[in-house]
Amino acid sequence: MKLKIFKNYPLSTLSTFNIGGKANYFTFVEDQQQIFEVLEHSKKAGLKPFFFGNGANILFPDKPDRDTIFISTRKFIQCDIKENEVSFSSGFPLSLISLFYAALNIPDGCFFYLLPGSVGAAAYMNVRYFEHDFSEVVKYVEYIDLDDFKIKKISGKDCQFSYKDSIFQKKSWLILNIFLNIRKNPISQLDHSIFTANKYNLFIKFATDNLLTCSNLSEFYQFYNLKNITKLFEYFDDACISELHKIEQDRVSKKHFSYPNCGSVFKNNHNFGTPTGVLVDRLKLKGLAHNDAMIAPFHGNIIINTGKARQDDVLYLIDLIKDKIYSNFGFVPETEIVIIK
Repeated sequence: MKLKIFKNYPLSTLSTFNIGGKANYFTFVEDQQQIFEVLEHSKKAGLKPFFFGNGANILFPDKPDRDTIFISTRKFIQCDIKENEVSFSSGFPLSLISLFYAALNIPDGCFFYLLPGSVGAAAYMNVRYFEHDFSEVVKYVEYIDLDDFKIKKISGKDCQFSYKDSIFQKKSWLILNIFLNIRKNPISQLDHSIFTANKYNLFIKFATDNLLTCSNLSEFYQFYNLKNITKLFEYFDDACISELHKIEQDRVSKKHFSYPNCGSVFKNNHNFGTPTGVLVDRLKLKGLAHNDAMIAPFHGNIIINTGKARQDDVLYLIDLIKDKIYSNFGFVPETEIVIIK
């Protein structure tokens, strides 16, 4: 095999929660061929393949299943740019794609700036930031149907996108590439973009130079903060700079990068009408800790790792929040993070 299979690999190093035990089998995939290779190997070895991206929305187990091979796509970074269409492989950093839109002078395409996940996970979760959903920019998706190992395509309008949901959560499909809409400014017309004067290679180099930054949120922010970004990319439209700055200020003020965490733990119940974090605040649960896991004192819908938290510690707080919200407000909030047992 061309793939390197690791034994006893610590999953905590691949999660923004910094939680997870040692995987009996683990590997990185860097291209489509390696994905098929690991699928074939898993089938022959009787292993269950589990694919994930940058680990930004996953709570790994303390004792991973010994018959599962964990497969990260974070090194699967490819980009194909054409006149009015661009595709990104599933492991491509989501924050970097927001800079692609900034280079095209499209401010409303910058909304996933400083999200630490990958583009594949963004489609899977239909990632959201205020009024914007990732589905807004999806033209179509290329995926492997794991039932027959064939590569297929589905249009964005057929992906059943809804609030933090998609068809990919209901099917045994592995996302390969996302094709995004370019609504204006064909790339060939951008005299100052990062895609002219042979700067395309800089764009890809920027994506691959720091593959580990998505596991440590503090390092992730140091790498992707606007001051650092503008040193590397010479030109952004003022409107895009303003939008990126606004997003950065919002995320920093909410302390998204201060502690290991996976962002929002629960979806909001739109029928009830009040954000889950506000309900947790009303119940005076913020700051409540169980061992080294804590309901963030600065946001009721975030659980942070203050030291050496384990999955069980986080699950204790999740169950507590569910019980309290049900007892006081009459519904059980739905978890947003992916919990691997």
